Amino acid sequence: MTSTLQMEPRHRRRFPCATGLLAFGLSLACASAHATTYSLPTALTSSPFNCTKVSATSYTCAGSLSLSQNTQLDLQSDITLEITGSLATAQSFGTTNNGHSMTLIVRGALDMQQNVDVTMNMVVNGFMNVAGNARISGDIAVGDPYTAANLTIGQNSTVTGNVSATNNIDFAQNATLNGSAVAKQNIIFGVDPKINGNITAGNRAEFGQNAEINGQIKATDNIAFRQNPKITGNVTSGNNIDFAQNTHVTGNIKAANNLDFDQNTVITGDVTAGNNLTGKKNSTTVTGNCDAKNITDVDCGSTGTAPPPGSLHHIRLSHNGSGITCTPSPVTVTACSGADSNGACTPYTGGVSGTVNGTGTAGSASFSIPSGSSSATVSISDTTPETVTLGASGLSVTVANPTTCWNSAALSASCSHSYSTAAFLFDVPNHVADTTQSFTVKAVRSSADQTNVCTPAFTSATSVNVACAYVNPNSGGKVPTLNGSSPAACNGIGQSATLTFDANGVASATLKYPDAGSMTLTIGYPAFKMSSSDGFTTVPARFAFGSVPALTKAGVAFGAGIAVTALNANNLATPNFGRESPVEAVSINFSKCLPAGGSAGASSGTVGAFNNGIAQASGLKWSEAGQAYLTAALADNNYLGSGLNVSGTSATGSTTIPCDGAIRFTPAYFSTALTPAMVYSYSGQPIATVRITPYNGDNAVTANYTGAFGVARPVTLRPFYTNAAGTVAAVPATQGTLSPSAVPAADFKTGAPVGADALPAYTFSAPDPATGIKPAPLQLILRADDTDGVSSAGHAEASTQIRYGRLRVTNAFGRANGPLKVPVQAQYWTGLSWIINSDDSTTILPDSAVALTASSASGVSARGDTVRPDGSRATQITAGKGVLTLAKANNVAGYVDLAYNLGGTGTDASCLANHPATTGAAVPWLRSLNGCANDYSRDPSARATFGVFSPESKATIHVRELFN
Repeated sequence: MTSTLQMEPRHRRRFPCATGLLAFGLSLACASAHATTYSLPTALTSSPFNCTKVSATSYTCAGSLSLSQNTQLDLQSDITLEITGSLATAQSFGTTNNGHSMTLIVRGALDMQQNVDVTMNMVVNGFMNVAGNARISGDIAVGDPYTAANLTIGQNSTVTGNVSATNNIDFAQNATLNGSAVAKQNIIFGVDPKINGNITAGNRAEFGQNAEINGQIKATDNIAFRQNPKITGNVTSGNNIDFAQNTHVTGNIKAANNLDFDQNTVITGDVTAGNNLTGKKNSTTVTGNCDAKNITDVDCGSTGTAPPPGSLHHIRLSHNGSGITCTPSPVTVTACSGADSNGACTPYTGGVSGTVNGTGTAGSASFSIPSGSSSATVSISDTTPETVTLGASGLSVTVANPTTCWNSAALSASCSHSYSTAAFLFDVPNHVADTTQSFTVKAVRSSADQTNVCTPAFTSATSVNVACAYVNPNSGGKVPTLNGSSPAACNGIGQSATLTFDANGVASATLKYPDAGSMTLTIGYPAFKMSSSDGFTTVPARFAFGSVPALTKAGVAFGAGIAVTALNANNLATPNFGRESPVEAVSINFSKCLPAGGSAGASSGTVGAFNNGIAQASGLKWSEAGQAYLTAALADNNYLGSGLNVSGTSATGSTTIPCDGAIRFTPAYFSTALTPAMVYSYSGQPIATVRITPYNGDNAVTANYTGAFGVARPVTLRPFYTNAAGTVAAVPATQGTLSPSAVPAADFKTGAPVGADALPAYTFSAPDPATGIKPAPLQLILRADDTDGVSSAGHAEASTQIRYGRLRVTNAFGRANGPLKVPVQAQYWTGLSWIINSDDSTTILPDSAVALTASSASGVSARGDTVRPDGSRATQITAGKGVLTLAKANNVAGYVDLAYNLGGTGTDASCLANHPATTGAAVPWLRSLNGCANDYSRDPSARATFGVFSPESKATIHVRELFN
């Protein structure tokens, strides 16, 4: 936030420790830190490295290594350094390369504290975490083919080189990347990123506000940009792309699903959306072509000049609430096209000019906001100590609504601006709760000798009054500490503290506040009537989740009892989070960890109201199978307008357990189906292809449940039936077996259609030789169950009737010199008798399966009624019946014995004495007793007699069929 008065540009400084500050009467001394310099490679063979020289430039250090604060590596030659364990560096770790190169290989994790300044290439097999204020020159590769590892870079860091990670890449705010970024999962940048290179995310990509990107952006899933992005390059998403307001893109944009633009958008290029292309009416301009199923409020093919600005709603003046008579106070003028919200508004870019003035003796200043812009800054002077009211007049554009003001120090809508002869100038940056935030306090006053000249007000240790006040929320139970000590309460009264000012009137200070919210800090000196305030906002460090289930079903809601806690930097709850007005909303999602490819899935769920920094999640759902982390983030990615986001994940950051903290999602259920559908199958005959399909709880197929992705589990097919009570039950094992019943996980394939195919056969147990009782038809139901308990029970299941079948061939008689037709029937046992299987029109019996043994007859050959594709002939069973024709080459009477080889061997298994060579018909499920005692695996046989006829006058007196 901006302080009460700014007299000169602020410069970032690093304070590794307190420097002689007196706070609330307590003096804190700071010992100077000394750097430890190691000359490489000479120092590598001794402590703390204790490495082994592998080659002229390569060294290997066994185990893990920790380097102390202010370590400097001074390179005397090119170096390749391998750490077999993990590496941790304390703050202020750097290299002096002297023109040499260095490659660092860490087989474990790499944890680097703030103020890193190195030039080296880094290869890290585990996770890599770099704290803020880092400067890295070189390529970074994190993870290996077996480890999903994250790369995390802290705020205010610059990386010059290419970065990659086998899981997520996360840059905090104010990051600069001069190189490409490639992640198998997500790539996330905080606010104010500057990127010169290509971004490729295997899952989604997110960019905070004010992003400046020169390069191509590609993500398999969603891409999201917060307000004010400026992009030079193409943007391509495999799902949705969402642009916030004030977007400028020079390049082509393509989204496989939806593409959304907010107001004040200019796209110089073509845009393509597979589904919806949506903008803001009269405020979204595309210079190229638009291609989408549905286009709403997008001006396509235009000249690409500034989009229509809408109408001017009002002028807003932003100031810091107070100033000093020796220097002008800065006032920012913003043109708004809509109402204010917490000091922000939708900008108007049509151009406007006018005058900012103040009451009393305050001066005035003209401003001009050009078309295409929305703000300008002016300076207002007043040499009289007084409180004035700021306003705007003489506007070049007619406006119906009055001018508004925002006091950035008090975080309130006020036009009052106080001038005094002396003031404290300070700016407490927005920061993470319970971190120590350094800032400077400058004491200034108007010169007694010169007009409009500021001089130091204090140049030594001075007792001042320090007070704090809650702004949003407007109350709380925790107080900040200044230089390590706290006021009794944030009630606006305060207490004394001692600050030590140098010759320039500058004192160093630190502030630490363990809770979340917006506050004001006031420093006063009553004797000089000096009192200055600054507003600041502290945000939770992260969201943490309570115990999450290890295993749950895709597409099925869960979450009751899972706590979401807003934690500060020391992992304590921030009780004021959730008490803001308006309350900061938290969104909850899932981030896929495994599989590396496949579908990212769809997330849903809600977070309830926070109480003492803790809320309960509910209705959590992820649509896919695999492993996914639970994630939470601010819905607007901007806590109380601070520009800081808060997020969290269930991931533990483990480098040894892949996807540790992720929830494993199984399908909710299977379905089984026959392809093609079959009315029946013979006992022992392979049933038609059984397709096993995985579904989530919303009845959608889980595309990730495949063997290739490592998500599928072994499945067992089991035989079920509907018993006499109408209940679906397992078929008793004594009745028969289903084989093969095991479906390996590898059989679940990637791509459409998703699922696995099996080809089992159900075989009845052999009839009891003692009773000869044969099994009746069984309406079989095929149930699929995997090792996680996923089942097709209660859902669509394949069903077919299993019939105990046989092939019957009957004796035939005919003339000696002509063909003889032998009847062939496919039959099954009904439970009472054998009947023709009229549903069988698929059985084929090749002539090569007919075994002929001639007695007195000769010149006999089999001749089926169907010609097969290879030119051979066969007997085709149609509606359970067929005919085998025996051709006769002469006029000699006699008989021939025949048998069908229904198996797969070279001879038949009939009860005949002779078994000439044949080729099996491969339909062994049609074998039966066929005249051999107690052996139900025999081939059928018959006798064909030539030259013998039954007399036409012969009467049939009685017929009896023997069932066997």
